[in-house]
Amino acid sequence: MEKMPVRPADVMEIRPYQLLCLVCRLGRQNQEPYYFEEKLDELQKRIAANPFCVLKLRCDVESTFRFQNPGGADDTPEGKSFNRRRDLTVLQRLGLLPGAEVPACDLLRHLARPNVGIAAVRDICCFEHVTAPVWQGCRHGDSGNYERGFAKAIDVLMPGRDLATREACKKATADAMYQRRVLQIRPHHLLCMACFTANCRPGDNAPILEDNLYEAV
Repeated sequence: MEKMPVRPADVMEIRPYQLLCLVCRLGRQNQEPYYFEEKLDELQKRIAANPFCVLKLRCDVESTFRFQNPGGADDTPEGKSFNRRRDLTVLQRLGLLPGAEVPACDLLRHLARPNVGIAAVRDICCFEHVTAPVWQGCRHGDSGNYERGFAKAIDVLMPGRDLATREACKKATADAMYQRRVLQIRPHHLLCMACFTANCRPGDNAPILEDNLYEAV
């Protein structure tokens, strides 16, 4: 994935729960409506256009984090307490604070990490035991949509480049390397090159599609 520069227009403000809605919507089976569909559409288009676009996670809280408070304009109908708890729980699970700004690709990968990401929305968007009407939860919480969407979120939202594109990129970058008198590398690339050559018998080194370690050596 080629990193693209982040411009001010590439920073999109969303509520933390809307990240879950985006994933949940991927798993719907009957085109059932979601709240703020236009914003979810825009979010998905932004990520597709530039996975490095920055997402600013704002939520309706006070005190120390009042500076980033967006108010309740994007609240869903379940009520203020539910909306506030849902946003704060998402941030807690991701290890983030209100107002955090994170590249979309990093946020989605963290969301999808085994054991530490958010693989299900029970106790976030819905509850096993409902103690009062205000805690009925989201209408899609127990639908299975999120879990189905979670299984394919990375592939759908940040698809990898096709083989032809990867091969063309490999050729272009390798040719550019060979034309340079000086190679600018990161310090850890020396370790990568040592590891690459150590795993091959003498004479077995050959270019690989994933990187340019062979060309650097």
